[in-house]
This record gives sequence, structure tokens and C-alpha cells, in this order.
Amino acid sequence: SSNDPKCIEVEARKIYDQYIDVGSPCEMNLSFPLVQAITASLNSKDYAPDMFDEAQDEILRLVGDCTYRNFLYTLE
Repeated sequence: SSNDPKCIEVEARKIYDQYIDVGSPCEMNLSFPLVQAITASLNSKDYAPDMFDEAQDEILRLVGDCTYRNFLYTLE
């Protein structure tokens, strides 16, 4: 179940190892304070289904503010 603590822990670790940890294969360009907060949550085993919501919001802001605008500029 998606609310099972062990399932949340395993999935949170997968996301962290793939996208958030410094030097990870697909490291996202997240702010240092946000990475620190997520790392602290993982280290303290404070897992929650919404622990990556702020990271998702930050990525969407970056895409909307920079990447998409730059893409449109290349089409001109």
C-alpha cells in the first residue's frame, strides 16, 4: 500500500538516490536548502508521502520560468 511505512521508505530512497543526492545519475537542480531538508528527513527516517512535494514545485517553477521561455526564444 502507498501508506505502508516500509514502502514509503524504499520509494523515498529510490527517488533520493536517482534525482536528489549530489552526483546522482539524474541530479535535479534543486536549491541547496531544499536538498538539505530532504536529506535531513531521510537521515532522521522522517518519511512522508509528501516529502518531495516542494522539490516537485521547485522543478516546475524552474521549467516554467527558464527552460520553457528559453525554448520559445529558440523558435523565434
